[in-house]
Amino acid sequence: MKITEEEISKIKDWCKKTKKEEMGRTYLIKQNPFSLEIPFARNCIFIEIDKPPFFCNKQSLVYDSSSDKLFRFVDARWVEIAESKY
Repeated sequence: MKITEEEISKIKDWCKKTKKEEMGRTYLIKQNPFSLEIPFARNCIFIEIDKPPFFCNKQSLVYDSSSDKLFRFVDARWVEIAESKY
């Protein structure tokens, strides 16, 4: 599955905007608005912002604002989503 930098940036930008709108919260859990338009996000129900991955739903995308990285659960561990050309 091909993952582009534009798709990753689109989700990260949405996470940053959402976090800014909900100031004062430790972490956020939001419905995934990208499940229909971005293929790699299709199976992810939620986007969890700044929640420790250990406590996250395994069917979620996890955004860590301190490192500006996006993660998903694959093969029993949380892995960073990075651009792929395949």
